[in-house]
Amino acid sequence: MEFLYPGFLWALLTVSIPVIIHLFYFRRFRKVYFSNIKFLKEIKEETTNTNKLKNLLILLSRILAIIFLVMAFAQPYLPKGENVSKGATAVSIYIDNSFSMQSISEDVSLIEKAKKTARDIVEGYSENSNFQIITNELYGEDQRWIDKKNALEKINSITLNPKIQSIKNIMNRQNQAFTLNGAENKHVYWISDFQRSVFDINTEASDSTVEYNLVILQAVREKISVLTVAIGKNL
Repeated sequence: MEFLYPGFLWALLTVSIPVIIHLFYFRRFRKVYFSNIKFLKEIKEETTNTNKLKNLLILLSRILAIIFLVMAFAQPYLPKGENVSKGATAVSIYIDNSFSMQSISEDVSLIEKAKKTARDIVEGYSENSNFQIITNELYGEDQRWIDKKNALEKINSITLNPKIQSIKNIMNRQNQAFTLNGAENKHVYWISDFQRSVFDINTEASDSTVEYNLVILQAVREKISVLTVAIGKNL
């Protein structure tokens, strides 16, 4: 568990306030004058246990109230990394390098935007993860899994190419690679502008054990918008 504003956790020190109140306030004695004290001993024995329980409940409620208030301001959350299952991780990244990715917006081409996004994805995984970087060429060597360093180098070397592949072909190639890898955690990323001619996801060809993610790049006049859509383990 992590906190959005961990600085507020210092306020948990105020929990000591109700404890101090409990230790000193309820130990104070008051003088009460009675004309007849023969029933005092009996009354004291009946009320002692009740008062102790009441005081403890008051102390507990004050402590919980402070804790809940501090936690509300600190805003705890579970980072995504804590929910990822343990075991080997295989990450397959498809980068669309067709000519449609040469569109420019704000002096940045879509292919360069795609390569930067791919590098960010690779950097987000641990050093012992395996990577597959594929483009529209679908070279035979792309079936070989590589480490983080080589994955980044391969991404940097990607250039535009006239070939066009459908998502169906890309998915089949990735599924074949996962079969050879045997990793427990399988992640797929498709980075493209997703032209209609190639956007034909075949749900029957999808693997229910794979987490699929779409990163859609769009060039709109003077602005590039990047939309990431996680389509889950079941398409």
